[in-house]
Formats: sequence, structure tokens, C-alpha cells
Amino acid sequence: MRVPAPALNCLQANLIFQAMKQHSDFPGFSIALLIGCSITCVQAQGTLLVRHSGSANPTSEGFFVYSSYGSPQLGAVTNDMGLDAWSMRLSSAGINYRHAITDLSGLDWRLSVSLRVVEDSISSRVFSVGLDTGQHTFGLSFGLNSEGDPSVRLSGSSLSPEFVLQGAGSAYVNYELIYNAATGSAGLWVNGVERVSDMSGAPGFSPAFGFGGGFQNPANLQANWNLVSLEIIPEPSAWALLACGAVLLAGRWLGRFRKRK
Repeated sequence: MRVPAPALNCLQANLIFQAMKQHSDFPGFSIALLIGCSITCVQAQGTLLVRHSGSANPTSEGFFVYSSYGSPQLGAVTNDMGLDAWSMRLSSAGINYRHAITDLSGLDWRLSVSLRVVEDSISSRVFSVGLDTGQHTFGLSFGLNSEGDPSVRLSGSSLSPEFVLQGAGSAYVNYELIYNAATGSAGLWVNGVERVSDMSGAPGFSPAFGFGGGFQNPANLQANWNLVSLEIIPEPSAWALLACGAVLLAGRWLGRFRKRK
């Protein structure tokens, strides 16, 4: 099981702080520990490839309109439940944004989405994010169920599992699809909790990434997109070696100070 980066960083920071308190008389030890902490923080951040954030127009962030029909109502919203977002309101309309990406075959990656489905009068997931890594394709589609709770469905396998965040209502939800190249599968995290695992994806064609929505009949459909991002996660083993090196350095420093005493 893979722990999302923010939770991992909090745990690491606490352990580092406690160790530094215990060995405050040894500055070299503290420096080495800080180096190790910095290494793991960089590892957690990864390399950002694509990012839509807040109320910015996606076309100002490297996206382009790949397809559009009807008259989708688009625009910035501010302080929506405390967040800014790019809003899509659809009725007999649709729009899809695309962003160019490189081939991700053999790499670990994280796809993150934070959105609020405001209205879904047909209880169908018409808003979606799609990724073709060049090797596999994955998709997430979003909506509200008949009780008004956020619903997400994964595409990219014959199972197409669905998860509903019961009792959440029309709230912002954070989704993370995290791919592990070593296992060749992805897991879906919803608000920091893994809900679906071992998604293998469908065969890929050409690297592509995009998000949007559409429905050809009259309906009341609206989603507010706070975040859409894609990043490469560094190879864990390489960063683990660097972190171990920092810990060994700390140990040697500690040993030298003790001998001097």
C-alpha cells in the first residue's frame, strides 16, 4: 500500500524533529538528518507535468480546447466553499481540454483531481479526466448519485469499479490515481484513503491528457474544477539510497562526537 505524499511528509517531519531534539548537542547529526528530510521531500513532490489550479482559465495554463459543441457555460468561481475553481455548466453541450505530455511508459505517476459536482440532474458521470501514458489508458468520471453524493467511476479495465462517498453531498473531493510501474497497476485514493487498487489500465495508443464533460440532451449539469494535475513520481529505490546515505552520515558524525567525549 502506498501512502500519499502529504501524510508521509508529516510522519517523516515528526521523526526528524524528535531525533534532532535527542541529539541537539551534535550539529553534524542534525545537518545530516535535515539532508535526509530534504531528499524525501523532493521525492514526494515529483516532477510536475500538467497543472490546472483554482479559477484560472485552463487555456492560460497550457491546455487547449480539443473539442466543443453546443454552448457550454464556462467561467471562474471564487470562494466556492472556500475554494476557487473553473466552472463548467452543461445542457446539450460539452467541452474537453487537452494538454500535451511525454510518454510515461515505465514511470511512476500521480494524477490528482479536486472538484465539486454542483448539479447532476441525470445522476450520470458526465465529467471526466482521461490519461493515455503511451502504454496504458486510465479514466475517471465524476457525478452525483441519486442521493446527491459524489460518485466516481474508473475506466481502463473490464471491471470499471465505482466508488460513492456516502453522506458527503455536493462537496469538493480530492481524487488521486497513483500508478506503480513495478506492479503495473494503479490505485485510487479518495480524500487520502485508498478505495480501489490493482487497476491495470487498457492498452495505450499515444500520450495524451485531458479533462472536461458533455451531454447531448437538456439537463442541469455543473462541475467546479479546483485542481487537475499530473506528475511523475521519482523511483523510490534511488531516493531511498540517498536517504540511507544521509542517515549513515548522521551515524558517523554521532560516533565521532562520542569518541571525543
